[in-house]
Amino acid sequence: MVTDYPLTIRHVDGRLTDVLYNASVYKDAPGNVLGVFAAARDVTAQRRAEAEVTEQRAKELERLAELERLAELERFQKLTVGRELKMIELKKEIEELKRKASEVAVRQGA
Repeated sequence: MVTDYPLTIRHVDGRLTDVLYNASVYKDAPGNVLGVFAAARDVTAQRRAEAEVTEQRAKELERLAELERLAELERFQKLTVGRELKMIELKKEIEELKRKASEVAVRQGA
């Protein structure tokens, strides 16, 4: 007995067709062969559909990877902008402290 055995059939004109082959031997009670049933099912359309699904999944995964890279870049941009804003705030605080320190120095010197 053979179930869904993959084969490739070569036609007289040279074309190849992928099939799944199934076969069974029928015997009587003493075990004498009464007959054989064999069938080959063309799976060309199925293989083509599987290839299309695989290709579509690959495109979707590529798109997901692009979206993840975009999200990562956006996070990096926010982080960079946040750091720049903190640096600006720190510069302002330093300038304010210097201004206050010079005011105190002027008052103490007077």
